[in-house]
Amino acid sequence: MVLRGSQHPIRAPDPPTGGRNSNAPAAKARVRCADTCCGECHLNLFALLRPLLLLAAILIAPVPAFAGGLAFCDDLRGMPVNLAVDWQTEVKPILNTSMGGRCTGCHSGAQFPDMTDNGVDAIYKLVNTYAIPGAPLVSGLFDKVNCDPPALGQRMPLGGAPLSLQQQALIYDWIEQGARGEDPAQPIPRTFLFRDGMESLRWY
Repeated sequence: MVLRGSQHPIRAPDPPTGGRNSNAPAAKARVRCADTCCGECHLNLFALLRPLLLLAAILIAPVPAFAGGLAFCDDLRGMPVNLAVDWQTEVKPILNTSMGGRCTGCHSGAQFPDMTDNGVDAIYKLVNTYAIPGAPLVSGLFDKVNCDPPALGQRMPLGGAPLSLQQQALIYDWIEQGARGEDPAQPIPRTFLFRDGMESLRWY
């Protein structure tokens, strides 16, 4: 009997015949692959270890260009984590000029994104587009205020001083916690694993 699936076929012993054990199932022959074997009998260690290798790559990979801690992004590692960040009282006042914020002077409809409450609360215009729930490092809102230059365009507020580290941290933690704060009667759909409002993570 010849085993297939190898560049170097190896003949395995034929099942035993005759004798008092002739009716017993034949023992499985152990076959070692040759060093150059690439067929079915080759143990693909990479395939078995691939999930662990991917996890290790994620953990040790450099943070993307729009993440803090790099030369052109503000480092928030020294800032305390803000727990249960509130959209209406903590985040919106950073953005809305009528509340002392810095953004709606330009982002008032003609300039994307619209951060005003004209027509609807601004949270409905930002979440899932400019603020990705649970993912501040890939959210344009955080990228624009944290990095100079950001991944796209210029740092905001345009032509002015950057937001304070405390304000940047509030935006980061709000997004990380799920970017919540809309009217409970009109919830925003989120493809986001639920995280309690008292939890937050700061990866850098």
